[in-house]
Amino acid sequence: SAKGYASLAEHIEICAVINVAMPNRNPSVRDSPLDGREGAAYSALLMAKFAAVLEGARRARAEVLVIPDIGCGVFSNDPSVVGALLGRALYCFGHGLKKVILTGSGEFKDATRRAYRGRLDSSCKSGSLSYEGRLERTACD
Repeated sequence: SAKGYASLAEHIEICAVINVAMPNRNPSVRDSPLDGREGAAYSALLMAKFAAVLEGARRARAEVLVIPDIGCGVFSNDPSVVGALLGRALYCFGHGLKKVILTGSGEFKDATRRAYRGRLDSSCKSGSLSYEGRLERTACD
């Protein structure tokens, strides 16, 4: 984001850096193609990206995932939509994460938490985070 991110109060050992490109929704950005997907196609794209991030974390045997409001800065993705889809992905794809640290806007963090708790999308009621170190697909597929 334009303001940067605050430092964490505790030391965390990094076992991996997982990077994913987000769609550009900002027509003023000229060095990245404008992504015009809407609705289900846009949601499916972001869910696939978040599933890939979570699979990368699982393969790295990460216990903690630090994730910013990815794509919500210059690329102008809506933080409430990105957060809701991230929360749903966290809720739907169980793996060995013990902690998720969200950074960025309050809107992003709130949307992520609401969706993770299943308040935004009730179609994922069978999903949950597990602590057994595997990625399971649930009713969210």
